[in-house]
Amino acid sequence: MNFGGRARRSEFWWWTLVVSVAAVVFLFIPYLRALAVLGWTALVASAVVRRLHDSDAPDIIAFAFIGLSLVFSVFNGLRLLGVVDEVYSLERAFYGGSGAVLNLLYLACGIITLIAWGIVVFFAVKDSGCDDNKWGANPKSAAS
Repeated sequence: MNFGGRARRSEFWWWTLVVSVAAVVFLFIPYLRALAVLGWTALVASAVVRRLHDSDAPDIIAFAFIGLSLVFSVFNGLRLLGVVDEVYSLERAFYGGSGAVLNLLYLACGIITLIAWGIVVFFAVKDSGCDDNKWGANPKSAAS
């Protein structure tokens, strides 16, 4: 994983496709689901950061995206492993709750992550322009 430099649009989208297909395959193997989710997040994060560098997006977008994705991935991984179900059971047993708080937390994490993905997609489809930036030479002009 390389978080430095710049990535062209084609590099970003092909890498995201390959990693996503691999993650979907691993989702069908019960004990590897959580690892697939976390692995997908880590591998795509490097491509996202490099693509954001190329489109000259503010660094805070990359940090926010990675942070939100990791929080959602960890929560989703715990849910896939059944840990969240145990918390639901404890909440029902000790507090008489219905698990609504955890469901709302899960929903909020999902919505916030979708918004972050929308911002990332906006910058991912944006052309990189012709200039060099602080992350290096424009890969589009270097390839020509």
